[in-house]
Amino acid sequence: MAKRKPRPSSPRVILYTRVSTDEQVESGLSLEAQRADLEVEAARRGWTDLEVITDAGESAATNDRPGLHRALALLEAGEAGVLAVTQLDRLARSTFGFASLMEAAERQGWALVMLAPNVDMTTPEGKFIAHVMAAAAELERAMIAKRTRAAARAKRAKGQRSGRPPAIPPEVRAKITRLHADGMTPGAIARRLTDERIPTMRGGRTWQRSTIQRVLASVALDQELEAARAERRPR
Repeated sequence: MAKRKPRPSSPRVILYTRVSTDEQVESGLSLEAQRADLEVEAARRGWTDLEVITDAGESAATNDRPGLHRALALLEAGEAGVLAVTQLDRLARSTFGFASLMEAAERQGWALVMLAPNVDMTTPEGKFIAHVMAAAAELERAMIAKRTRAAARAKRAKGQRSGRPPAIPPEVRAKITRLHADGMTPGAIARRLTDERIPTMRGGRTWQRSTIQRVLASVALDQELEAARAERRPR
């Protein structure tokens, strides 16, 4: 088990705010409301070393957000000890995403505080609630995966593709496939594409290892289906 980093005695607290629509960005009302609620909570707790990090016009459907990247980097480096948000959908779209962030918090030794639902990983009670939410997310994820695998097996048996392939330009897909064939790991490929400033599938700047893994899995599936079709063709 990885050793947890010691939590700072007086941690910097990151107040994370996010809005997704252009209208919210232009009005600023939602961002101001989130910041105000978090600052009230900070004052109640006696937090004084604060940093506000904002993602404006960014969706919670992905963690590929510049503000969130900065916040998580500060937390992982031990330069901040608490990440505070007003509610779950500001941070992640689902309990899946929340569970992933909670695991990172425990592994790296920082705390997550959410106003709604009330989750406070600085307390034993809050950690318990967070674990219950994570367990529920894991159960749901396992059930979805089971149904998805069954559907995929049925489609492959008919020579059909399950799901849509990642929306990625053919030349980038080919580059990923070539780099992997040359022996590069998904993580190394993600770093290479990021260094070369190749936009992600959503137009972002930072590639994730999980994205590369999905692309490679899609390529492997296409190859498998093509081989199955070739076997069915009349000789």
